[in-house]
Amino acid sequence: MTRSKAEQKSRKLRICESTQLGEKKFIALIQADGQRYLIGATSNSITLLAELPQQEEFRSFLPKDTPLKVQER
Repeated sequence: MTRSKAEQKSRKLRICESTQLGEKKFIALIQADGQRYLIGATSNSITLLAELPQQEEFRSFLPKDTPLKVQER
């Protein structure tokens, strides 16, 4: 069952992206109340790796000639 885009945008907590690093290990970009966090997790623990700036601020770290591709979810 899929949720509508309106329902997804109104959620307070969501996983934006995640990547497996091995068996029972992953990193994930999560958003909670508009703030973004990079976490690492194993079967035994969850660790905050970084608190990330808002998306507009993050783009300011990239060189000006870097092409950006935004994927709508």
